[in-house]
Amino acid sequence: MAQRARWTSQYEKGLVDVLTEYNFSHYRGQNGCTSEGWNRIVKYLNDHFPEAKFVKSQVQDKEGQLKKEYKVVKSIVNRSGISWNSTSCMINTTPEKWEEIVEEDPKFRRLQGKEFPLFDALDLLYEGNIAQGKHCMTSS
Repeated sequence: MAQRARWTSQYEKGLVDVLTEYNFSHYRGQNGCTSEGWNRIVKYLNDHFPEAKFVKSQVQDKEGQLKKEYKVVKSIVNRSGISWNSTSCMINTTPEKWEEIVEEDPKFRRLQGKEFPLFDALDLLYEGNIAQGKHCMTSS
């Protein structure tokens, strides 16, 4: 079993960059990257960040975490009275709106005042490519 990876912002950006590069290639299947695609992504990351020593499961887990975080931020940004500030990489709204958001789901408080620098890149990567709906299932 692989140890938990230590992801830095540089590693995360590298992952998003390579995912974007492979997004419309033959390494992408109907439900995401093919096995060969994941192997190439891991090789790319390890070539660029040899000290990280990533394995496929770590990279797949991180991509899933980034996608989940993106979906949460996107759902908040899509609300009335809320916007995305690309300069500060943060959700833009009033304290009153934040209280409404947190009242709905207290877990969202962690996003208040938090930077999410990969949002724009993930938006380009996932927009229109995320299955949604109450019967949506993803593989792990």
